[in-house]
Amino acid sequence: MRAAAVPNLKVASRAELDSNCDTCCFGNGVYVAEDTNATINVNGFMEDLGTVPDVKIITIAIAYDDPEAWHTYILFYHHALYIPTMNRHLLNPNQMRANDVIVNETPLVLLPYDLRNKHSHSIVATTELHGELHIPLQLEGVTSFFKTRMPTRAEVEDTDNRTCTHVHMTPTSGWEPQ
Repeated sequence: MRAAAVPNLKVASRAELDSNCDTCCFGNGVYVAEDTNATINVNGFMEDLGTVPDVKIITIAIAYDDPEAWHTYILFYHHALYIPTMNRHLLNPNQMRANDVIVNETPLVLLPYDLRNKHSHSIVATTELHGELHIPLQLEGVTSFFKTRMPTRAEVEDTDNRTCTHVHMTPTSGWEPQ
């Protein structure tokens, strides 16, 4: 039996760690929180892929629903690239680390058993209200990722953190990867 479509459900996406990208890059399934009106031309990892012209530099918001705490976090990524035709998001670990976010990207299968703990293969950020945001990473092939969804406007505008917690994952100041 097929499930019926549920109205107003936001499509799930996945955010993947990508240490080869020099700036966090987001595709569809995000909320554009701020448009800087700046653009940049983006080159792929091979010259044959060509250039994607006029890619917007924005602040985006994605939602992470913590399945253990039953709590929603709205993650803000400042100075991010926005390519709406992409079906996933690429996260630069160093851009997050520049905002004191801990990124432990070594998969558990590659860690000795005695070195595995709650924070292994995960992203950890400090929040003002809830102390610690812990996002365990999943692994598919060699790609570490976590599931996200597009937040609602009400969640993004909930600056009092009544229904969710806002977390800034990258610095609000400029980002210069070089």
